[in-house]
Amino acid sequence: MTAPGSAPDTWRELARLMTASLPDLADPDAARIVADLTPAARGRIRAHLTAYPDALVSGASAAPRSVQALITTLANHGVTGVRAPACLRCGRVRPLRRAVPGGRVCLGC
Repeated sequence: MTAPGSAPDTWRELARLMTASLPDLADPDAARIVADLTPAARGRIRAHLTAYPDALVSGASAAPRSVQALITTLANHGVTGVRAPACLRCGRVRPLRRAVPGGRVCLGC
């Protein structure tokens, strides 16, 4: 794990993207959460938050699974304001594992 002060620029950028939409998320907490992510997840999440800055709070079903997992992690850490994505078809908040045109759907749909 890399210490927050010596984190790569891409890690700091991801932490900034997270705190921009979540004012209750402290910078050190964001840095720790980013450090705990896998390199692949960091890349996917950073790309998605760059394209969709409100993805952590919108509940949009287009969020990739790595963003869904991050939202769960943030909620488990007590961060307020996060909103889990809802299924594009049924509207339920569940793991959205299947990508379809326009977003993602739960396995039941």
